[in-house]
Amino acid sequence: MSGLLLVSLLLHGQEIQKRPPPVLRYFNLDSLVTLKGTVDDLRQETRGEGQNFAVLVLKTSDRGLVAVELAPTWFFQVDLFAGARVEVTGSLLNEEGRFWLLASSLTFQGERVGLRDDLGFPLWRGGKGRGGPPGGLERRGRGRGGG
Repeated sequence: MSGLLLVSLLLHGQEIQKRPPPVLRYFNLDSLVTLKGTVDDLRQETRGEGQNFAVLVLKTSDRGLVAVELAPTWFFQVDLFAGARVEVTGSLLNEEGRFWLLASSLTFQGERVGLRDDLGFPLWRGGKGRGGPPGGLERRGRGRGGG
């Protein structure tokens, strides 16, 4: 019986080793930038322990295409579309010539959507229903009924 358990554990260990390690990206206040551009693509990518994140590809005039990690899909509830003009502020990372932006805010159609606090901590921290305002609804600007 113990031999069967050992084989099972060894096979499970091999399965785990075959999976690539997750890429961990950290928000860095020293690398804050604001980028303007056009949404080239929108997608959902899995992060960490299976959490789905909203990611957009921003076409910029000076950096080309930049992948922008926004927030978990349950938190980010903004109707973006390809071709939309946006402004995104966040921590810019350069991974072997490929740019990533960990977004702290996004401005779209005159509304600012907050995604991280002033120290870079995610507004969704603590999980669904326990983090910051639902859907990143820290809105400022000319939006409907906004000030």
